[in-house]
Amino acid sequence: DRSVQIVTQLHNGSLRLRVLDNGPGIQGLDLKEIWLPGQTTTPGGTGLGLTIVRDAVTELGGSVQALAKGELGGAEFQVDLPPLGGST
Repeated sequence: DRSVQIVTQLHNGSLRLRVLDNGPGIQGLDLKEIWLPGQTTTPGGTGLGLTIVRDAVTELGGSVQALAKGELGGAEFQVDLPPLGGST
């Protein structure tokens, strides 16, 4: 069965959002390439989703990173966002 887990935490004064799954993980692309427009391993995919995520998180003053194989065995994404109206 497919499992997706979303975890929120306070970490060093920031909000940390983790999204994990137990799928196959990130395969066929280097982790640095997944953020580039047009990079996808999904048939019919546009390769824009992670580019949009990275740009939106950066605009909010945060950071995002990915693990090819995370805690549940599949991909894991971690987003760190500063508090509203101030820095950490």
